[in-house]
Amino acid sequence: MVYLFEPDGNIVHCVRLICADEEAAKQRAQQSAETNRVELWQLTRKIASYPSRAN
Repeated sequence: MVYLFEPDGNIVHCVRLICADEEAAKQRAQQSAETNRVELWQLTRKIASYPSRAN
C-alpha cells in the first residue's frame, strides 16, 4: 500500500500497488510523491518513505 499524507500528517489517499518486486514498488511510490509525502508499506512493514517534491 502507498499512503499519501497531508502536511499535517493526515492520510489523504491510499493506493494498493501490485508490482513484480520491491524495487518496482519503491519506484512507483516515489513517483507518487509529487505534492504529498508518501509511505510504502507491505502489511505491517514500512518499506520506504518519500518527502513531497513540492517543498
